[in-house]
Amino acid sequence: MEPKTRFKSDEVEHIIKHIVDDRMQGFKYHPKFCSNMCKLLSDEIKDGIKKLKYDRYKIVAVVHIGEKRDQSTVVASRCAWDKSCDDFATYTMETGTLFCTASVFGVYNE
Repeated sequence: MEPKTRFKSDEVEHIIKHIVDDRMQGFKYHPKFCSNMCKLLSDEIKDGIKKLKYDRYKIVAVVHIGEKRDQSTVVASRCAWDKSCDDFATYTMETGTLFCTASVFGVYNE
């Protein structure tokens, strides 16, 4: 029950970087718009990764957008998975006023 095509984090990170950089260019932080932007980005990232045709992988995309105001932020996640098949990719983009962290998890479904 091995995957035909393994989840490649470097390919996925390239897709995340392209989408986040493209969509967030010129975006100003506003609390009302950030929740919608997180949903839009996560959906677009999932659609881009599905084009890579990873068979039998569940793709989970999580996006966090926050305002930079002299504070620190830690984003953490925990998963139970198979080290031989499952993987993840993360990309963080920062401007002078905000940060955007996108994480994608590829979990193989046996």
